[in-house]
Amino acid sequence: DLTPWNLLTTRSGRVIIDWETAEAGHPLGIDALHHEVASAMMLAGLDGPAALRLGLSRWPVTARALGLDDKAREAVVAVLLLEYVRRDIDLEAVDRPVTGLREPAIKVLARG
Repeated sequence: DLTPWNLLTTRSGRVIIDWETAEAGHPLGIDALHHEVASAMMLAGLDGPAALRLGLSRWPVTARALGLDDKAREAVVAVLLLEYVRRDIDLEAVDRPVTGLREPAIKVLARG
């Protein structure tokens, strides 16, 4: 989750301070796409649907820069959208504030 608010800048460099959902096995580029969406929400103040639209609109350029073909690019989107749905369900289950990305993610997934 390499977003600006999860990094601490020190004299020695940058340190990641948010590891709550860190895990291996995610497809190449998923952090880049999440960064776009999360930054749109946290830095630009967009709501979930608008942030997701912005992130997805920028994603093809980033995916090409990473060398991803169309199939890989679509897979990254699907995995991240499913992660947003799962994350909001988990947050809601423990009575914590949700991200607001579940419903827009479901809509994008339903469109295919």
